[in-house]
Amino acid sequence: MTQIVGKYSTGGFEAMRFHTSDAARRIGLKLSRVGSVLAQSRHLPSSLLRTFVFVGCLLFLTQPTPTLGQASDSETMTFATQEGHVEFRSSVPLHSFTGSSDALNGRIVFADSTVDFYVDVTTLKTGNGKRDKDMRKTLDAKQFPFAEFFGKLTTPFDPESTEPQLASVTGAFSIHGISHELTVNGTLLLDGDTLRLKAAWEISNKAYGIRPPKLLIMKVDDIQEVSIDVEMQRANS
Repeated sequence: MTQIVGKYSTGGFEAMRFHTSDAARRIGLKLSRVGSVLAQSRHLPSSLLRTFVFVGCLLFLTQPTPTLGQASDSETMTFATQEGHVEFRSSVPLHSFTGSSDALNGRIVFADSTVDFYVDVTTLKTGNGKRDKDMRKTLDAKQFPFAEFFGKLTTPFDPESTEPQLASVTGAFSIHGISHELTVNGTLLLDGDTLRLKAAWEISNKAYGIRPPKLLIMKVDDIQEVSIDVEMQRANS
């Protein structure tokens, strides 16, 4: 029998991929051969003979070119979000504060292990308007409006698991017009069509040319803690 094994979306039109079993192909060959033999008989209507041969040929032609194997579900999954949560934590003597945004855009494509997340730094809020204004100035937000991480997933992922799975991504983090390679560790949890990602890493202000203004804070730790907590939905790849 002809079985539907998947679907994809192209240019707004939904198409179906079909797979015909080897058994169906063999049946098609037999039907076409028998039909050819019967075509020499005068005991059957010519219209019925043509239909018989046509069905056999159709089953044969719908068989796709044999492949070495079918892609697993984890190799075709894509997940995306535009509402991820990103947070940074900054410390000064006897005090610390956090800045966060719920406008993190992200995408994970398991077909090529691509991981890409970015956020508009002007959406980061610390709960203090003056501090937010100084932060945007420090980050040169008009010239460098985005912070981004782009890399490749280097650990395997099991789509059948219902438990959080350790994930490691190696790539480049860019902010303030400067990019450095790093490895980020976290967890992935698949629940139906929702993939949750949690991860954390640290960055150095000096490494990215970030110099907080002296009027804002006199001494700020060079190391900033960054974390993300994202729920992504399955997308059409």
